[in-house]
Amino acid sequence: MDIYAIDFMFNHLHIGCLCRIAKRVAGLMNSSTSVFARLYNKRYNLHGQLFKKPFNSSPKINETRIRDSLFYIWNNPKEKKAAEMAEDYRWNFLRYIESDHPYSDPIDMTSASENLLSLIRRVEIKRRAGEYLDYLFFDEAFKSLNNVEVQQLIDHIIVSYNIIRHDALLEMFGSYQTLLTAANAVSGNEYGMQDDFDDEDYRRYRKMIKIVRREGIDLDHERFYKGFFDGKEDLLDRLKRIFRYETGASDYETAKFLHLL
Repeated sequence: MDIYAIDFMFNHLHIGCLCRIAKRVAGLMNSSTSVFARLYNKRYNLHGQLFKKPFNSSPKINETRIRDSLFYIWNNPKEKKAAEMAEDYRWNFLRYIESDHPYSDPIDMTSASENLLSLIRRVEIKRRAGEYLDYLFFDEAFKSLNNVEVQQLIDHIIVSYNIIRHDALLEMFGSYQTLLTAANAVSGNEYGMQDDFDDEDYRRYRKMIKIVRREGIDLDHERFYKGFFDGKEDLLDRLKRIFRYETGASDYETAKFLHLL
């Protein structure tokens, strides 16, 4: 299986891959999402199903539709108002085609702090062993590093674990700049797949996160879930009013953010 595009969004993800055996795609999704769900539920002391529905897939049979699908994946952040340009969104990984540190200063191994070097060594050990990084790793990293080092470590992790076929993308489009120009000129389409076409503005979700932190909800260690507001109706009503006044969020966006649906 060759991975051509990955895009982690606020409440869903997209993967564009080349695979001639369909069940391998199902295997990839089932194994990765089940591991994530288990770790996520353990982290936030939750139980039950994390993902609302199974993944959808839509096979492409010609290069035009393959390109359209890639454009759609890369531009999803633009559609959701998470970025102005496709390459501005860190989590579709476009800028990593051109640079191994697009969002941070290069790491000088001769002057970097021992904390950063130690974490880099641990990343390399885990990667070579084919193991993932868990919440405990990031808790430790974010506590022991300053913000500059945190960004350096994130870039290093992404590059170390990156499985996107940059060479195949550059062969398809000719150059990185041509790829960006095409991606930003065409929003792309998804054919034959029921996808997340909800009208959402991710800028509002980011504001909501700041508001709930301000209201004393520790999002580092707890998450909203169905039933969270049982016995906390006053808090729910207050959050709804604040969201509407300070963010302009729709009732749908509020319900989705608070897991009321």
